[in-house]
Amino acid sequence: MSATAEAWSTCYPRLRAGLGRDGAEQVRRLVTAAWSFTVDGRAFLEDLAGAASRPGLPQMLKLHLLELLWKVELLLAGSSAVDQEHLLPLSLELGFTELASISGAEAVALFGLTEPLGTDDVDTSHLTAFWDALVEQFPGALPNPLTPTGQREIIRALRNWGKLCDVVGVDAKFLQPLLQSV
Repeated sequence: MSATAEAWSTCYPRLRAGLGRDGAEQVRRLVTAAWSFTVDGRAFLEDLAGAASRPGLPQMLKLHLLELLWKVELLLAGSSAVDQEHLLPLSLELGFTELASISGAEAVALFGLTEPLGTDDVDTSHLTAFWDALVEQFPGALPNPLTPTGQREIIRALRNWGKLCDVVGVDAKFLQPLLQSV
């Protein structure tokens, strides 16, 4: 197993360690992260799978996926939002600590950012494996809207997330902008 694969064999290390966070705020963050994975992340992965024959497109999609994952990283860490143009450089400088234990150099390797732009042969297998580990180890089921039953799964997840918010006293109105973004 490579050093990068070992680094993310256990995703969400800080969450698994139970590092103290306000329960209500943690629910809001996890539901927002679940939405990002479910809607935006799955769309990027589907596009990435279909972009193999289009030079330059896989690299662009990998960069957008990296930015999305770093937004989730910041969200789970409870950090302030960062301007879009800073996401990529910060992710490559700092790596990940919330999603997985990955240094900036390991993130460069994982996302294949040393490949020349426009190349025809782009390997996304490590990135796909990382994505699969993030989804599999996420604390709760992540619906897949791209399957035949996906819309039903999304509605069920939204109901469950709403109930979870009620239990911990979080106003579920924060979901409205997420729903409107689709």
